[in-house]
Amino acid sequence: MTASTLSSAATDVGFSREKNEDAFYANDEIGLFVVADGIGGAPRGEIASALAVSAMVDFAAMGRPAGVGLDVFVRDAVMAAHQRVFAANAESPDSLAMGTTVCAVVVSGRHFAFAGVGDSRCYLYYCSGGRKLLKQISRDDTVATVLLDKGLPASLVRRSDRSTLTQAIGLRVPAGPHVASGLMEPGDALVLCTDGITDYMPDDAFRELIFSYAGDPDVLVREMIRRALASGGYDNCTCICVLAK
Repeated sequence: MTASTLSSAATDVGFSREKNEDAFYANDEIGLFVVADGIGGAPRGEIASALAVSAMVDFAAMGRPAGVGLDVFVRDAVMAAHQRVFAANAESPDSLAMGTTVCAVVVSGRHFAFAGVGDSRCYLYYCSGGRKLLKQISRDDTVATVLLDKGLPASLVRRSDRSTLTQAIGLRVPAGPHVASGLMEPGDALVLCTDGITDYMPDDAFRELIFSYAGDPDVLVREMIRRALASGGYDNCTCICVLAK
Protein backbone atom coordinates (compact mmCIF):
# COMPACT_ATOMS: atom_id res chain seq x y z
CA MET A 1 0.00 0.00 0.00
CA THR A 2 1.41 3.38 -1.00
CA ALA A 3 1.95 5.78 1.89
CA SER A 4 -0.42 8.75 1.92
CA THR A 5 2.09 11.03 3.62
CA LEU A 6 5.62 12.35 3.22
CA SER A 7 7.34 13.13 6.50
CA SER A 8 10.61 14.43 7.85
CA ALA A 9 11.96 14.68 11.39
CA ALA A 10 14.89 16.33 13.12
CA THR A 11 16.21 16.76 16.65
CA ASP A 12 19.05 18.61 18.34
CA VAL A 13 20.43 18.56 21.87
CA GLY A 14 20.72 22.35 21.93
CA PHE A 15 23.47 24.33 23.66
CA SER A 16 22.49 24.05 27.33
CA ARG A 17 21.82 20.34 27.88
CA GLU A 18 24.42 17.60 28.14
CA LYS A 19 22.17 14.98 26.54
CA ASN A 20 19.09 14.85 24.38
CA GLU A 21 16.06 13.72 26.39
CA ASP A 22 13.75 13.98 23.37
CA ALA A 23 12.88 10.92 21.31
CA PHE A 24 10.89 10.59 18.10
CA TYR A 25 9.61 8.16 15.50
CA ALA A 26 8.30 8.87 12.01
CA ASN A 27 7.21 6.16 9.60
CA ASP A 28 5.06 6.95 6.56
CA GLU A 29 4.56 3.30 5.68
CA ILE A 30 2.78 2.38 8.90
CA GLY A 31 1.45 5.90 9.50
CA LEU A 32 2.87 6.46 12.99
CA PHE A 33 4.51 9.67 14.17
CA VAL A 34 5.61 10.35 17.76
CA VAL A 35 7.59 12.91 19.72
CA ALA A 36 8.37 12.47 23.41
CA ASP A 37 10.18 14.80 25.79
CA GLY A 38 11.69 13.32 28.94
CA ILE A 39 10.79 15.52 31.88
CA GLY A 40 13.51 18.09 32.46
CA GLY A 41 15.09 18.10 35.89
CA ALA A 42 13.90 14.56 36.55
CA PRO A 43 16.27 11.58 36.33
CA ARG A 44 16.55 9.33 33.30
CA GLY A 45 14.44 11.53 31.07
CA GLU A 46 16.13 10.16 27.97
CA ILE A 47 15.23 6.63 29.07
CA ALA A 48 11.59 7.54 29.70
CA SER A 49 11.13 9.15 26.28
CA ALA A 50 12.86 6.25 24.50
CA LEU A 51 10.74 3.68 26.37
CA ALA A 52 7.55 5.56 25.50
CA VAL A 53 8.37 5.74 21.81
CA SER A 54 9.42 2.08 21.62
CA ALA A 55 6.21 1.02 23.36
CA MET A 56 4.12 2.87 20.80
CA VAL A 57 6.07 1.38 17.91
CA ASP A 58 5.56 -2.10 19.36
CA PHE A 59 1.86 -1.43 19.87
CA ALA A 60 1.42 -0.18 16.30
CA ALA A 61 3.30 -3.20 14.95
CA MET A 62 0.49 -5.45 16.22
CA GLY A 63 -1.87 -3.70 13.80
CA ARG A 64 -5.19 -2.00 14.33
CA PRO A 65 -7.95 -4.55 15.00
CA ALA A 66 -10.99 -4.51 12.74
CA GLY A 67 -13.64 -2.17 14.03
CA VAL A 68 -11.27 -0.12 16.18
CA GLY A 69 -11.22 3.55 15.25
CA LEU A 70 -8.02 5.49 14.75
CA ASP A 71 -8.76 7.66 17.79
CA VAL A 72 -9.14 4.63 20.07
CA PHE A 73 -6.04 3.02 18.57
CA VAL A 74 -3.76 6.02 19.12
CA ARG A 75 -5.18 6.58 22.61
CA ASP A 76 -4.45 2.97 23.53
CA ALA A 77 -0.96 3.29 22.07
CA VAL A 78 -0.27 6.25 24.36
CA MET A 79 -1.53 4.27 27.34
CA ALA A 80 0.78 1.42 26.33
CA ALA A 81 3.63 3.93 26.51
CA HIS A 82 2.51 4.94 29.99
CA GLN A 83 2.37 1.34 31.15
CA ARG A 84 5.91 0.64 29.93
CA VAL A 85 7.46 3.65 31.64
CA PHE A 86 5.39 3.09 34.79
CA ALA A 87 6.55 -0.55 34.91
CA ALA A 88 10.17 0.54 34.53
CA ASN A 89 9.72 2.87 37.50
CA ALA A 90 8.24 0.03 39.55
CA GLU A 91 11.29 -2.11 38.80
CA SER A 92 13.55 0.57 40.32
CA PRO A 93 11.69 1.67 43.48
CA ASP A 94 14.86 3.14 45.00
CA SER A 95 15.31 5.54 42.09
CA LEU A 96 13.42 8.76 41.53
CA ALA A 97 10.57 8.18 39.08
CA MET A 98 11.08 9.14 35.46
CA GLY A 99 8.44 10.55 33.15
CA THR A 100 7.91 11.97 29.69
CA THR A 101 5.48 13.77 27.46
CA VAL A 102 4.03 12.02 24.42
CA CYS A 103 2.52 13.56 21.30
CA ALA A 104 1.43 10.97 18.73
CA VAL A 105 -0.43 10.80 15.43
CA VAL A 106 -1.62 7.84 13.38
CA VAL A 107 -2.60 8.29 9.74
CA SER A 108 -4.65 6.03 7.51
CA GLY A 109 -5.43 7.34 4.03
CA ARG A 110 -6.88 10.83 4.49
CA HIS A 111 -7.81 10.20 8.13
CA PHE A 112 -5.65 11.03 11.13
CA ALA A 113 -6.00 10.79 14.90
CA PHE A 114 -3.91 12.46 17.59
CA ALA A 115 -3.37 11.62 21.25
CA GLY A 116 -1.11 13.36 23.72
CA VAL A 117 -0.10 13.77 27.34
CA GLY A 118 2.10 16.63 28.53
CA ASP A 119 3.09 19.80 26.71
CA SER A 120 4.56 18.56 23.43
CA ARG A 121 2.34 19.94 20.70
CA CYS A 122 0.61 18.95 17.49
CA TYR A 123 -0.62 21.47 14.91
CA LEU A 124 -2.77 20.96 11.83
CA TYR A 125 -1.99 23.13 8.83
CA TYR A 126 -4.74 23.56 6.22
CA CYS A 127 -4.13 24.99 2.78
CA SER A 128 -7.33 23.86 1.06
CA GLY A 129 -9.50 26.37 -0.77
CA GLY A 130 -6.68 28.85 -1.20
CA ARG A 131 -6.56 29.77 2.51
CA LYS A 132 -3.78 28.92 4.93
CA LEU A 133 -4.89 28.09 8.47
CA LEU A 134 -2.99 26.72 11.46
CA LYS A 135 -4.71 25.08 14.43
CA GLN A 136 -3.22 23.60 17.58
CA ILE A 137 -5.03 20.30 18.10
CA SER A 138 -3.10 19.27 21.22
CA ARG A 139 -3.75 20.64 24.70
CA ASP A 140 -0.97 21.62 27.09
CA ASP A 141 -1.14 19.69 30.37
CA THR A 142 0.34 22.55 32.38
CA VAL A 143 -0.53 24.66 35.40
CA ALA A 144 -0.83 27.61 33.01
CA THR A 145 -3.66 25.89 31.12
CA VAL A 146 -5.52 25.26 34.38
CA LEU A 147 -5.14 28.89 35.45
CA LEU A 148 -6.23 30.25 32.07
CA ASP A 149 -9.26 27.94 32.09
CA LYS A 150 -10.20 29.45 35.44
CA GLY A 151 -10.10 32.93 33.94
CA LEU A 152 -6.72 34.20 35.08
CA PRO A 153 -5.43 36.86 32.64
CA ALA A 154 -2.57 35.59 30.51
CA SER A 155 -0.42 38.49 31.72
CA LEU A 156 -0.51 37.04 35.26
CA VAL A 157 0.58 33.54 34.27
CA ARG A 158 4.18 32.95 35.30
CA ARG A 159 6.75 31.30 33.04
CA SER A 160 7.11 28.50 35.58
CA ASP A 161 3.37 27.82 35.31
CA ARG A 162 3.79 27.20 31.58
CA SER A 163 6.46 24.55 32.15
CA THR A 164 4.94 22.75 35.16
CA LEU A 165 3.09 19.65 33.97
CA THR A 166 -0.20 18.47 35.45
CA GLN A 167 0.10 14.97 33.98
CA ALA A 168 2.83 12.96 32.28
CA ILE A 169 3.55 9.49 31.01
CA GLY A 170 5.00 7.07 33.58
CA LEU A 171 4.53 8.94 36.84
CA ARG A 172 0.98 7.94 37.71
CA VAL A 173 -2.09 7.00 35.73
CA PRO A 174 -2.87 9.99 33.48
CA ALA A 175 -6.32 11.50 33.65
CA GLY A 176 -6.42 10.50 30.02
CA PRO A 177 -4.71 11.41 26.77
CA HIS A 178 -6.19 14.30 24.86
CA VAL A 179 -7.55 12.96 21.59
CA ALA A 180 -8.52 14.61 18.30
CA SER A 181 -9.16 13.36 14.78
CA GLY A 182 -9.88 14.68 11.33
CA LEU A 183 -9.11 14.63 7.63
CA MET A 184 -6.16 15.91 5.62
CA GLU A 185 -6.31 16.94 1.99
CA PRO A 186 -3.24 16.94 -0.27
CA GLY A 187 -0.97 19.79 0.82
CA ASP A 188 -2.24 19.84 4.40
CA ALA A 189 0.26 18.94 7.10
CA LEU A 190 0.64 17.94 10.74
CA VAL A 191 3.50 19.39 12.75
CA LEU A 192 4.58 17.72 16.01
CA CYS A 193 7.18 19.38 18.24
CA THR A 194 8.59 19.49 21.73
CA ASP A 195 8.64 22.63 23.85
CA GLY A 196 12.24 23.27 22.89
CA ILE A 197 10.71 24.57 19.66
CA THR A 198 7.53 26.32 20.80
CA ASP A 199 8.86 27.91 24.02
CA TYR A 200 11.59 29.81 22.23
CA MET A 201 9.83 31.03 19.11
CA PRO A 202 7.15 33.74 18.89
CA ASP A 203 3.78 32.45 17.70
CA ASP A 204 3.83 34.59 14.57
CA ALA A 205 7.31 33.37 13.57
CA PHE A 206 6.27 29.77 14.19
CA ARG A 207 3.17 30.20 12.06
CA GLU A 208 5.09 31.91 9.26
CA LEU A 209 7.60 29.07 9.09
CA ILE A 210 4.81 26.54 8.64
CA PHE A 211 3.00 28.68 6.09
CA SER A 212 6.23 29.04 4.13
CA TYR A 213 7.67 25.53 4.29
CA ALA A 214 4.96 22.97 5.14
CA GLY A 215 5.04 21.80 1.53
CA ASP A 216 8.65 20.66 2.01
CA PRO A 217 8.95 18.73 5.30
CA ASP A 218 12.75 18.47 5.09
CA VAL A 219 13.11 22.24 4.91
CA LEU A 220 10.49 22.91 7.57
CA VAL A 221 12.01 20.71 10.27
CA ARG A 222 15.49 21.99 9.47
CA GLU A 223 14.30 25.60 9.78
CA MET A 224 12.45 24.85 13.03
CA ILE A 225 15.62 23.49 14.58
CA ARG A 226 17.72 26.33 13.22
CA ARG A 227 15.38 28.97 14.65
CA ALA A 228 15.26 27.23 18.05
CA LEU A 229 19.06 27.16 18.17
CA ALA A 230 19.28 30.78 17.03
CA SER A 231 17.03 31.71 19.96
CA GLY A 232 19.58 30.30 22.37
CA GLY A 233 19.20 26.53 22.14
CA TYR A 234 18.22 26.37 25.81
CA ASP A 235 16.46 23.02 25.49
CA ASN A 236 16.45 19.89 23.39
CA CYS A 237 14.35 20.53 20.29
CA THR A 238 12.52 18.06 18.06
CA CYS A 239 10.12 18.50 15.16
CA ILE A 240 8.22 16.22 12.76
CA CYS A 241 6.33 17.44 9.69
CA VAL A 242 3.80 15.07 8.09
CA LEU A 243 2.64 16.25 4.66
CA ALA A 244 -0.46 14.76 3.04
CA LYS A 245 0.27 13.73 -0.55
